[in-house]
Amino acid sequence: MADTTNKKYFPELAHSARAAYKKLSDYYMRTDNSPIYSVAIALHPTCRYDYWKKEEWGEFEESAKKAVRQVWVEGYKPRAHGVSSVGPPLSEPSSLNRSLIRLVRSKTHISNHNDELEIFASSDTVLQAPLEWWKNNHTLYPELSKMARDYFGIMATSAPSERAFSRARGLLRYQRNRLGPDKIQQNMCLRTWFEYFDRNNKE
Repeated sequence: MADTTNKKYFPELAHSARAAYKKLSDYYMRTDNSPIYSVAIALHPTCRYDYWKKEEWGEFEESAKKAVRQVWVEGYKPRAHGVSSVGPPLSEPSSLNRSLIRLVRSKTHISNHNDELEIFASSDTVLQAPLEWWKNNHTLYPELSKMARDYFGIMATSAPSERAFSRARGLLRYQRNRLGPDKIQQNMCLRTWFEYFDRNNKE
């Protein structure tokens, strides 16, 4: 069998792979400039703080935890008088739910004097979608759930918004120069909803 270790195959493909790697590396390094990545990992019910330890991220683990705690303390952790600095309440629990919440908190030691972030991060991981988990457990972590709602609401990619701009160009033809913002929004939403239900019905 001929030795092929020193031969170069498909130089165009190799060039493309190097270019893609460089582009991804540039974007990946930017995650250090924002706490979004760290917060998303820490508040994910399947990951939490255990993720960095299991993946052996070394010194990044402590810096990530520090970034998450800074966001929590500065923006969401209740002050001394028990009021969170940002975020409206998700919902007001019923009297029955309040009793259940008090019972669960007494067993998990969650109270106004404890730190919701540390209690959540040190709890057992759960294999569940983050938005669904926080929706079901926001009464147990009333302030931390606001932080989760804000950060998991951030789109992971700009592709949807870019597609929206492209579709808007098709909607806003020159013959429709008097179409108002409200009508534009309604048309764009209707098209998105139609596509969503049409796709789910086919599945």
